[in-house]
Amino acid sequence: MGRFTNGVLLGLRKLFLPSNYSQSQRRRLFLRPLQLDRLEPRRVLATFGLTPQYGVELTSDVVYRTDAKIGHGTEEGLRNKELKLDIYTPTGDDLPEELPGAILIHGGGFVGGSKSQGNFVDLSNDFASRGYLTVSIDYRLFGDDVPPAKETPFSDLDPRYDTFVAGVEDTFHAIKWMKDNAGELGVDPDRIVLGGHSAGGFLSLAAGMFDTQDVQTFSSMELDVTPLGVAAVLDGAGSMMGTEYTIDAHDPPTFVLHSEDDATVAYADAVKVVQELQQDQVAHEFPTITDAGHGLDTKLDTVVDGIKASDRMFSFFERELGLSDLIAASWSISSSTQYVEEGGNEI
Repeated sequence: MGRFTNGVLLGLRKLFLPSNYSQSQRRRLFLRPLQLDRLEPRRVLATFGLTPQYGVELTSDVVYRTDAKIGHGTEEGLRNKELKLDIYTPTGDDLPEELPGAILIHGGGFVGGSKSQGNFVDLSNDFASRGYLTVSIDYRLFGDDVPPAKETPFSDLDPRYDTFVAGVEDTFHAIKWMKDNAGELGVDPDRIVLGGHSAGGFLSLAAGMFDTQDVQTFSSMELDVTPLGVAAVLDGAGSMMGTEYTIDAHDPPTFVLHSEDDATVAYADAVKVVQELQQDQVAHEFPTITDAGHGLDTKLDTVVDGIKASDRMFSFFERELGLSDLIAASWSISSSTQYVEEGGNEI
């Protein structure tokens, strides 16, 4: 925990524990019931109504790509589509000079969903309130009639294969947009998290793990993906559909969020990804979640060994990206009330 957090905890110990107890007795009584030494600083402080949380400012419908091809095989013919994203900007007096970035990708089976769907608005706000310059992106879907991808052994697995490839291309363009605009946005281009859920999880895994040679196997796009690596990946109920072999020791740390009872995307797919991460010694975390189904919120809210999965996720990213500078946060008593009501009583 940070110096400020420790100072707050010392004050709370003195306030709540009898003065005639020895120092060792007071420490045991204070820490044992709440297990404070096992929780991230934000959660400890939220328990007592003090949440280190930045404000969030939303900028909607910013164009990140103007040349996404759609309309293949239609009467109107092939044409360009603008793709847009929403920016969630942290606000506050104590922000670091450079912020970590987060690019979030919604789900919807490649046939629906949008950057502004409720669970991704919530997730984007959560990332931004913790100090990440966050964008939530739209990408091409099945109804856009995207051009055919290159033929591969995976081409006939699913009629949405071409749409998946188009989504991977769009994801790389979103990464390029954030890196190209890092100076204006105040983002550290070397500390970007790429995350998604369901279809978005497929895309975050692909764009996070595929290198230039992998991309050229199935895509004809001319964009050079070599400089478009990310610092960490959130795989929310995604799958690599047999391409786990593309994972290597140079790939980014990955937080895998998948429930054993998921009836939409097989849990075994997550296990295959984790096995490859282990084999290549890539940093990862894979909390055991048994009964959260396919829902994003239900998984994030699941308590694993006394700690919410969402808290585990953010602690993982903070550790892997070296984000100790974000602990010096803007304090919001009002926002902490909701945080405590939603999860604080689980401690």
